[in-house]
Amino acid sequence: MALIKARPVAGDIKLGHELLEELNSFRYPHSPRPSFFAEISGLKKRIEKETLGIKDYKSNIKTGYGGIREIEFVIQALQLMHGGKNPFLQTTSNYQALEQLSKYGLISKTEHRQLKENYNFLRIVANRLQMREEKQCHTLPADINELKTFTTSLGFKNEQDFLNKIHITQEEVHQIYSKILPLTELESTIQDWILFLSGKKCPQKIQSYIMSWFGSEKSAPERLKNFILGSKYNVIT
Repeated sequence: MALIKARPVAGDIKLGHELLEELNSFRYPHSPRPSFFAEISGLKKRIEKETLGIKDYKSNIKTGYGGIREIEFVIQALQLMHGGKNPFLQTTSNYQALEQLSKYGLISKTEHRQLKENYNFLRIVANRLQMREEKQCHTLPADINELKTFTTSLGFKNEQDFLNKIHITQEEVHQIYSKILPLTELESTIQDWILFLSGKKCPQKIQSYIMSWFGSEKSAPERLKNFILGSKYNVIT
């Protein structure tokens, strides 16, 4: 997915284009796996669990619920799924990709309009957040007074109007995302095992599996992790 955005910007530009040409069948496979969409959805779920807390899930407009990343994942997943057989989808621009996806019926005109308008709005909010904080920031202010000041700077009459707009945006985006990239039960379980074996707190689902295998012994999850990863489990978290 990252290679979809790759383009030569310095050095030997011709060589850069030649490299991308060699990688094109990898960037845009002709026959993606049937589980492809579920795997991408699982990747997104893992990002959420590793980088966001519960309180930030809906306040982070980039990686959270109905945020910028969900729009980008929808676009890039469809590019990866169909780009190998349809060269018109092979573009680094999200806007151009959206136009082509709509033009060739891979998303509806309503979905195209919603994704484009919501992407524009969320990008404006994200840029304003970063201007305000003078650093990378994608989480809405939790303090009510700070939120009022922030929403006024965006041209809203009050914070409630802004929150209503954010809510509608997130719901529209997530509905399209869930339709195209549903998270299957199997992929959800795989992601929970990945989190558990990367040193994170044992998810409830994995806890229930371990209890069914080893009984109610409280140390079983830690002992299992120790058995699989080694006594020091040198993992990147």
